[in-house]
Amino acid sequence: MLISLAGLDKNPDASAEFAARSGGSAMLRAVALAGVSLVFAWALFGANKARVAEAHWTKARAVEEVLNQKDWQGSYEEYADLIGQASAATDNEPDNVNYRYWLNVYRWHSVSCIADPNTGTVIIPEQAMEFVHRVVKELHDARRVCPTYGAICSVVGQLEYFMLDDPNGADLIEKGFQLAPSDPTACFVAGLLDAEQGDAEASYAKLSRAVQLDGALFGDAVNLCVEGLDRPDLAVAMAGESPNRLSQVADALRATEEYKEVAEKVRAQVVDLLKKQCSEPDAPAAAFASLANVYVREGDHEAAIKLYRRALALDYSQIQWRFNLARLLADTGRIPEAIHEARIGLRLRPQFKAAEKLIADLSVSTGAAIEKSSSPKVP
Repeated sequence: MLISLAGLDKNPDASAEFAARSGGSAMLRAVALAGVSLVFAWALFGANKARVAEAHWTKARAVEEVLNQKDWQGSYEEYADLIGQASAATDNEPDNVNYRYWLNVYRWHSVSCIADPNTGTVIIPEQAMEFVHRVVKELHDARRVCPTYGAICSVVGQLEYFMLDDPNGADLIEKGFQLAPSDPTACFVAGLLDAEQGDAEASYAKLSRAVQLDGALFGDAVNLCVEGLDRPDLAVAMAGESPNRLSQVADALRATEEYKEVAEKVRAQVVDLLKKQCSEPDAPAAAFASLANVYVREGDHEAAIKLYRRALALDYSQIQWRFNLARLLADTGRIPEAIHEARIGLRLRPQFKAAEKLIADLSVSTGAAIEKSSSPKVP
C-alpha cells in the first residue's frame, strides 16, 4: 500500500487521469440515476392514471347495470352520470380501446332509447342524427387504436348500414363477425344483415350462435325469424325442446294474424313437453309452475291450483307462484285459503303490495258476505 501511494505521488499525470475518470463515472451515474428516476416517476404517473380511470370505470359499470335492468330506459341524469364516468375513464387512459368502445355504446344508448311501440323500431329525432355521426366517428377513431377489436367493427358497421344508409357498413359487420365470432352482439348483427339480404339459412346459423352465447338474445332472434324472415319454423328449431323458449315462440306467433294456427301447434308441443317433465320422478318445481300457467290460460283453474301446490311443495320460497295460487283460490271462491296463501307471501316478502291488496279486498268481501248472511230477514 505504501509503495502504491508513493508511486502515485511520483506520477501526477496518473493522479489527474484517475480523478478525471472518477468524475466522469460520477456524472454517468448521476445521469443514469436521473433517467431511472424519470422512468420511475413516469411509471407512477401512468399507474395513478390507470387507477383513476379504473375508479371512474367501476362507477360507470354500476350505472350501466341499473340501466340494463331497465332495458336502457333511463333518465337524463342517469345517462349524464354514465357517460360522464366513462368519459373520465377514457380521458385518463385514451389508449384503452375497451373504454373507448363502451363510451360510444353508452352514447348510442342515450339517443336510441325511444322506440316505436308498434314495430319496436328505434326512433332517432332529426336533431340527434348529428350525434349519431359523432358516435360513428369516435368508433372509427377507436378502431385505429386497435384495428382487430371486432366489437367496434360490428357496432360501427351496424350504425352505418342500418341508421345512416351507408352500404359500406355491411363490410364492417362481416369483419366484426370474423374478428369476434364469440361475441354475441357481433353474431346477432351479422345474422340481422343476412336477414336483410334475404339469406335465411346464414342468418339462422348466426342467430343461433348469438343465442347460444347469450340467451337473453333469444326473444330478439325469434322476432327476427318470424317478422324479418317469415320463417316461424326457424324460430321453433332455435327453441329446441325447451318449454320456456317454445312458449316465447308461441307468444310471438300468436301476435301475428298469419301464424296463429302454427302458434297453437307450438303451444300443444309445450304442453306435451311439460306433461312429460312433470311425470318424471325428479321433475323440477318450475315445470309444475309452467304447466300451471298453461292451464290458467286454458281456464282450467282446478288443474292449475294442484300444479301450483306441487311446485310450492318443491320450492316454498317462490312468492310469485304463491300469489298466483292465492288469486286462483280467490277466483274459485276459496277465500280463507286464498288469504292464507297471501299471508305466507307477506311473511316471505314483507310489504308485498299485491298480497296486501288481495288480503284487504278479500277481507272486505268476506266481511260483507258474513254481515249479509247474519242480517235478520224481513217478513
